[in-house]
Amino acid sequence: MDMRSVNSSLLSIGRWLRRGADAVGRQVFPPICLGCGALVGTHGGVCADCWRGLRFVEKPLCDVLGTPFAHDMGDGLLSAEAIADPPPFRRVRSAVQYDALARAMVHRLKYNDRTDLAPVMARWMARAGGRSTFPQIFIGKTHVGGCDELHALEHRGKLDDLLRSAA
Repeated sequence: MDMRSVNSSLLSIGRWLRRGADAVGRQVFPPICLGCGALVGTHGGVCADCWRGLRFVEKPLCDVLGTPFAHDMGDGLLSAEAIADPPPFRRVRSAVQYDALARAMVHRLKYNDRTDLAPVMARWMARAGGRSTFPQIFIGKTHVGGCDELHALEHRGKLDDLLRSAA
């Protein structure tokens, strides 16, 4: 038996063991709400009460601070706070309003090592940010985009020129 087939066999055994451990884990640890701990239908979800308590930040909002506006006045608008006291960053965005439930979930992630919250919160943040790749990259004052856009610039031979112009 050559090394390739040994490695392939070990990978298959590892996948089989992982699926088995996941199945046992789902039986031993039933799915609970990430917000309050009540039983729910699937792992990584929140109950109906907690879902109602999460207030997602949606458009219309300030393009810099992400502060929600009461009425849609078009894209590109800034809040009075962003105009009066411009921040030292280009953009900040929140997925949900930071009230009691959101604060409790963030604190559980940060201080209680509840890493099971990270994938759910990451999906909320990706949805809120509207970007498909992270981190969002700036070269000088030019917004490049994410990792995919950076690779595309390199592939088209334009990345070096952009780096030189920013230097």
